[in-house]
Amino acid sequence: MLDKITKIEKHFNSELAEVKDLNQLEELRIKFLGRKGLISELFEEFKKLPSDEKPQYGKTLNILKNKSQQSFDSLKKNLSVNG
Repeated sequence: MLDKITKIEKHFNSELAEVKDLNQLEELRIKFLGRKGLISELFEEFKKLPSDEKPQYGKTLNILKNKSQQSFDSLKKNLSVNG
């Protein structure tokens, strides 16, 4: 599970660096942060983990979600201003 979280984080950051406009940014949001996005899929897998593993992965997963959302919000603000 930790490998999947790390892989998705790298994938998100890589695609975020390639975003040039608000349309691309919205596609990125849907792909990673949307209800059926990759991060949501990780949360679905998280529900199936044994209880003793949940604290470790839950914390890491929440950090990924929060960092991704903050990066998204920051870039959206920059693109909107410079737009």
